Amino acid sequence: MTSIDEAPDDSRQEYDWGLAPPHLQTRRQLRAAGLGPNRQGVAALMVRKSKGRRLIAHLFDVRKAAPKRVPTPAQLDAIRRATVEHQARAAARHGVSRADLHTPADPDPAWGPDTSKEGNHMSDNKVAKAAVDSTLDIHRRASELERAVEQAREVGSEDEALRAEHALEAHLREYRAELANDPHWDAHYYADEDQRPMDILTPQIHAYTDHLEMEVEEALGKGDEAAAAAARHALDIHLRRHREVLSTDPVWNSYYEAIDRADNPAPVVTGHNQRIAFLLATVAANQARVDDAGLAQAVDNARTEGEEAVEALRARYSQDQAAAEARMQSIPWHNLPATVRVFSDAMLWAGNSEIAQEALNELTGRYAAQWGVVVDPETFSVRIDPDFDAQAAQDRADADRLWKRESAVMDIVSAMGLRAAVKGQVAEAVTAWRDQIDPDNPLAHLTSESDRRSGLAAGLGRSQLSEADRARVEFVVDYLRGKTREANLLASPVFVDPGEEARGRIPRVLDVFRDNPNAGRFVAEEIAVMTAEDQAKVREVGKKIARGEKVELDIWPGYADRYEIREQITDYVADTFELRAEADHLAEGTMTVEERDPFGVVFTHPGGYVTDDLHERITRLAEVSDALRETISTGKGLAAIERVQLSQTISDIDAGRIRDRENLPELLFADERSKADAEAGRISEAASVLSSAAREDLTELIKGADVPVDHRNDRVRYAVTSISDSIYTVACGSRSGDLPADRKTYMDRRDRLAQALAQEKVHPEIQKNVRALVDGRARQAGEIGRAAAARTDQWTAKIERVVAARDDQLAQRRAASAGRSTGSGRSCTTRPGPSSAQEHPRARTTHRMNSPEIGR
Repeated sequence: MTSIDEAPDDSRQEYDWGLAPPHLQTRRQLRAAGLGPNRQGVAALMVRKSKGRRLIAHLFDVRKAAPKRVPTPAQLDAIRRATVEHQARAAARHGVSRADLHTPADPDPAWGPDTSKEGNHMSDNKVAKAAVDSTLDIHRRASELERAVEQAREVGSEDEALRAEHALEAHLREYRAELANDPHWDAHYYADEDQRPMDILTPQIHAYTDHLEMEVEEALGKGDEAAAAAARHALDIHLRRHREVLSTDPVWNSYYEAIDRADNPAPVVTGHNQRIAFLLATVAANQARVDDAGLAQAVDNARTEGEEAVEALRARYSQDQAAAEARMQSIPWHNLPATVRVFSDAMLWAGNSEIAQEALNELTGRYAAQWGVVVDPETFSVRIDPDFDAQAAQDRADADRLWKRESAVMDIVSAMGLRAAVKGQVAEAVTAWRDQIDPDNPLAHLTSESDRRSGLAAGLGRSQLSEADRARVEFVVDYLRGKTREANLLASPVFVDPGEEARGRIPRVLDVFRDNPNAGRFVAEEIAVMTAEDQAKVREVGKKIARGEKVELDIWPGYADRYEIREQITDYVADTFELRAEADHLAEGTMTVEERDPFGVVFTHPGGYVTDDLHERITRLAEVSDALRETISTGKGLAAIERVQLSQTISDIDAGRIRDRENLPELLFADERSKADAEAGRISEAASVLSSAAREDLTELIKGADVPVDHRNDRVRYAVTSISDSIYTVACGSRSGDLPADRKTYMDRRDRLAQALAQEKVHPEIQKNVRALVDGRARQAGEIGRAAAARTDQWTAKIERVVAARDDQLAQRRAASAGRSTGSGRSCTTRPGPSSAQEHPRARTTHRMNSPEIGR
C-alpha cells in the first residue's frame, strides 16, 4: 500500500520525457551501471511524443536493482548446444542450408584472384561469402543466447536466466550494426530507449510477424509437430513483445484473446452464491487498485508542489482514512453488496490502519471460507479456490434458509391460541415436518420438501384439531414457505386489522385527491375500513386540501405502505437478476484484462466521477436492501408473520432462490386486502388462459377460410382481439363492476366479427362454426365470471365482518372505560347502529361514499 511517506510503486505512474525522479531509470541506464531490474515489475513510465505517436520507456526502481551476473563458459557452452537446431532453422530463413553451416565453401573456379585489385588476396565473392558467414554466426549466437534465457526461465532457474540475459545484452551491444535491422531484435535495442521512429519500426514488426505465422503453417503442412511448436513459441514471444503495435491490427485479435485466456484462465465458478461473491470481490479489488493508484499520484503531485501541498494532502488523507475506519467498524454481512465498499477500503488502508487490517482479515477469511473466493490484497487479484466445493456450499446455504422459514412456522404456530389438548399434537407434527438438516447431505432437506409437507398434512389430520384451526395452521405453514397457490385464502385466519393496513397507504390516497379533487369517492372507499376516529382525521386533511392549504399527508408516520414495499422488492429482484447476469458474464472467463480491471469501478476525475452501470447497481442494491430491512423490522402496521415472510423473501432473493418477479411468493403480505388481490390474480390468470385459447381457436378457424388474421386484414384481426378481450373481462367477474354493460359490449363485438366475416365472403358454414365457438367460450367465461363475482362479494363480506367485529370490541372497551369512570359496573355490549355483517356488501360502501366526508 502507498502512504504519504512512501514513494509510489505504481505501474500506471507516468512522467514526461527526462523528468522522472533519479531513482527511476530505464533498462539501458541500469545496464550502463552494471545493474539489472532484478525481477521487479515496471515501476513507472516515461512518455514522449514523436511525429504524433506516443512513445513509452519503462522505468525501474534503482533501489530494487541487482548487479548483473556474468555467465560461466560452461553455462554458455550448454546453452549453445541446446540451441543448435533453433539456429539451423534461422539460417535456413536466410537461404543457407544446414550443410552450408558446417561445410567449408568451395568457390567456383571462375572466381579466380582478381589481379586488377591491388593488395586484395580474395575475390569479391569470397569477401561477400565471408561476410554472410560472419553475419550468420552473429545471428546464430544471438539466437542461442535468447533461447538459453527462455530455457532457464522455463525450468525456473532465475540465476541462470539472468546470466544468459547479461551475455545476450553484451552480444547485442557488440554487434548492433549487424542485428539492428532485424525486427526480431528491435525490442532489445529500442524498447526502453524509444529512439527509433515508429513509422520505420512498425512495418518491420508486421512483416516479421507474418513471417513467423508462415513458418507455423509450413511446419504444420509438412507434419513436423516439433518445428510447428517451436515456430508457435517464437510467434507467441513476438506477439507479446510487440503487443502495442500489433494489437491495433484485427488480424491478430484472436491471437491476443488466446494469450489472455492462457495468462488468465477462466475460474470455475459455480452456484449463485459463489458467482455473486466472486463478482463483488472482483469489483472491490478493482476499486482498491484504482484508489491506490490515485493516492500514489496525489502523493507525487503534492511532493512536486511543495511541503504545503504535502501537509494539505496529509490532512485529507487522515480524514479519508478515519471515514473508512468508521465504515469498517461493522461489516454488513447481512447485505453482501454493501461489503464491496468496506472491502475496497480495507484493501486500500490495511497498510496504515490496524482497524483496516482486522477488517481485511475478516473479509478475506469469510469470502474464502464461505464461497471459495480468494482475494490477494497485495496484487488486488481475485481467484477461485479449486479445492472448494461450491455446489455443496450452495446446497447448505439453501437448506439453511429453508430450515429458517420452517423454524419461523414453529414459532408462529406455538403462539397461536390452540386448545391445550391439541397443542402437543400440533407441535409434534410440525417438529417432525421441519426435521433436521443432515450436514453430510443438505440437498436431501431441499428435495424432501414436498414429501415432508404431505407428511405434515397427514399428521395434522390425525390430531384433534378442528377444521378451522387446521386451516389456520396450514395457512401459516404455506404462507411462510412462500407456497400458497393451493391455499383457500378466504378461509385463512386474520392477522392484520384492515384499518391498520390502510394507515400506511393514506399518504398515497391523499396525494391522488390533491391532484384530482374529483377523487373524493375513491378516498371514501379507501378509508371505509378504518375506525371512525381515523376516518375523521383523513376527512379533516381532505378539507384542508380542498381549501388549497399546504398539509402533511403522512398522518400516521412510520406506518408501512405495503404497495411501496412490494414495488421496492420487485425492483430489488430485477436488479439482483441483472447482477447475476453480470456475475455469469465474469464467470465465463471471456473478459480480457483490459475489460476486467475497470469492471464496476468509479473513477475520480477533475470534472467529477465516472462509473459504469455495475457500480451503480451494486450501490443501489446495498441501499435498497438496508432500507427494506429497516422498514420490515420497524414499520408499523406489519404483523409478526409478515415481518418473517418479508425478511426471508429478501434472503431468498439474495441467495438466488428467487430469480425474477414471477418467482416471488404469491402472497407477500397476510392482510385481507392482499389476500383478496392474490385471489383476483388467480382469477385473472384463468381468464387470460381462456381468452388466449379463444383468440387462437378463432384465428385458426378463420384462417381455414383463407382469410388472414394479421396486419394484412386489420378489420378481422381487431374483431377477433375485441372478442378475446371481452371474454377476459367477463371471466374476471366484470372488472368495471357493471356486468350487464360488459355483456352488452360482448354482444356488440360478436356482431362486429360476424359483419367482418360476411364482408370477407366467408362460407356460411364457417361463420356458423365461428359463432358457435364464440358462444361456447362466452358461456365458459360467464361461468368463471359468476364464480369470480361471488368470490369478490364473499371477500367484501369477510372484510366487513372483520371491521364490524373490531368496531364492536372498541365500543365495548369504551363503554367499559366509561362505566369505570362513572362508578357503574355496567358496560354496553351492543354496538350502535345496524350490524355491518347484516348489510349488503355494496350498501355499506355506498352509504360511506355518499356521506359528506372528503373535501366538504
